[in-house]
Amino acid sequence: MLKSTTYYLKKSLLFFDLKSRRLPVIMFMLLLAIDSLYLIYTTDASTFSLNDAVAEINALTEGETLMGVYALAESDAFAGIYALALDFFVVTIIYVLVGEVFSYIYMIGAIKDIRGEKYNTAGCAFYMLTRLFVFLAALIIKLLIIASGFFLLVIPGVILYCMLYFVEPLVMEQRVSPFKAIKTSREVTKGKRMQIFQIELSCLLIIYLLGSLATMMFSSFSAAVSLYVNAFFSAMMTLINTKRIAHVYTDMFYGGEKEAAAPEGTE
Repeated sequence: MLKSTTYYLKKSLLFFDLKSRRLPVIMFMLLLAIDSLYLIYTTDASTFSLNDAVAEINALTEGETLMGVYALAESDAFAGIYALALDFFVVTIIYVLVGEVFSYIYMIGAIKDIRGEKYNTAGCAFYMLTRLFVFLAALIIKLLIIASGFFLLVIPGVILYCMLYFVEPLVMEQRVSPFKAIKTSREVTKGKRMQIFQIELSCLLIIYLLGSLATMMFSSFSAAVSLYVNAFFSAMMTLINTKRIAHVYTDMFYGGEKEAAAPEGTE
């Protein structure tokens, strides 16, 4: 049974509130590192390369002559832009996949914490390694399905997102195959998709509004400070969203939160 949007918003904002103190801190630092590296890549190297290519295109097409257009087609500018786009695509895919791996290491611990089971950081990380390829396969299949819906129209993409909401938690927590997870998620979310959509939309709007306001406060600072602030809030929002999904999943499949046991080992 799903609870109110306010409940999930409060629970997700307390993403650091786990019995294991190390798990949220370590995952946050890892996410902060990859977010910072990705932002540095997208704001520095790619911008300079794109500016060079655009300058060359403008020079070749000045006056819009046929010779200029022909020279553009034969120039290195288009090849440079294509290489830049391909490089950006590959880096973005790697960034998304690595970020999802870190966030779902946190998810494993969060679900166990909510269910009152024992866990520790090392155990969650090792468990992810044992399911890594299955998890990545499920994630890629899910993203491709949702992307196909958004390419057709926005509404089918939203429906598919809500329909496949539990794919990754099912693959990780119940150790099922990606296609079994897709089938189970589709069946479980019947009659609940609108509620899931309302929870996600409301929480995301509030969280990203707060993040945007905080980012704007630091926009007048140096580029390095602004980049760090953006990376900080990006990592924080990832864990906030992950904690919310963990609570929604636990409520749907296990009926809610139990008193958490202390994590194994020294945390």
